[in-house]
Amino acid sequence: MLMIISFVCHFSAAEENDASKIFSPALFQKIIHATEKAFADDLLDSLKEFEAIKDEIPNSPVGYLYLVAVLDKLQSDYMTDYREEDFPELFRNAHEVGEAYIRNHPGDPVGYLYLGGIQGYYSLHYYRVKGLFSAFTHGLRAINNLKIANRMNPELWDTYYGLGTYTYWKAEKAGFLFLFTGKRKSEKEKGIRYLVTAAEKGTYSSAEARGSLVRVLINEHLYDEALQWLNIGIEKYPTSAYQFRFRIEIYIQKKEWSTALKDSIQLEKILSSKPYTGPDAWIHLYYYMGLCHKKLNQMEEAKEAFKKCIETEEKYNEKVLLYHSLVFKARKESRKLENKEDPNADQPSS
Repeated sequence: MLMIISFVCHFSAAEENDASKIFSPALFQKIIHATEKAFADDLLDSLKEFEAIKDEIPNSPVGYLYLVAVLDKLQSDYMTDYREEDFPELFRNAHEVGEAYIRNHPGDPVGYLYLGGIQGYYSLHYYRVKGLFSAFTHGLRAINNLKIANRMNPELWDTYYGLGTYTYWKAEKAGFLFLFTGKRKSEKEKGIRYLVTAAEKGTYSSAEARGSLVRVLINEHLYDEALQWLNIGIEKYPTSAYQFRFRIEIYIQKKEWSTALKDSIQLEKILSSKPYTGPDAWIHLYYYMGLCHKKLNQMEEAKEAFKKCIETEEKYNEKVLLYHSLVFKARKESRKLENKEDPNADQPSS
């Protein structure tokens, strides 16, 4: 999420930079307070506070930047289209003020970090809602600006979040680019090193770098390492929906069904506490909750969870974007349970 909040810290800490003067100590504390709200998963309060900050400094990129970051986190973590109609204007305004900042401060790497960050959000957001082609151009622009920022200041640690994510997944998904160089493995390893750097040293990107690193480690089947990073995050932010979701996935892969079910129950409480939780989040939760019950031979509970999964799609069909396939699996599992077939026969773990 907030990979470029170092933008603000840079302004406040760099006395030689005239741009630091645009923030009063009181305003800076408001930004920090709203940021902590976002990390603590008080996302609606965080959005309200950043709306007020945007109105207080309408010519600054800061308010727009944070609104995009927090709203993107809310949509991603809770699999919802909440305030989707606001994104085009937010992205447009954030992009305009980012370009203006670079024009006015061409020697400041944070300007490129900001613009790369907002282009990265644009790319990731429209990858989810429109597909790969729509996101591709903005993704390349984002990486170009992050590379410029990193060349100008290699110790701008937050750049390594975006660079690491890009470097790893480029090597993973576009392996054909490395057919004649033999560098695919080394590029993936470099991507992981970059993400570790951001997780350990990032000013404010460390939480999101951990999340990206966890995705990579799961993809590499390094489940114990991924768990170590997740446990750090959950200890600090114990109501983080996406971290529980990933931890459940890992426990299922490790066939630790009781532990996965325990985390599923906790995730259900988190999702229930948010008015904006989308149907995909419930479908995902109830399918895997049903799977855990089934593996633990708790067949009535499994039936109930699969039923909730199916009913969610039936109620919100047009809003389901991601997990129709899980509903298909839930229907299949329910039929087996109703017909009293062996529910665990010839079934994959996930």
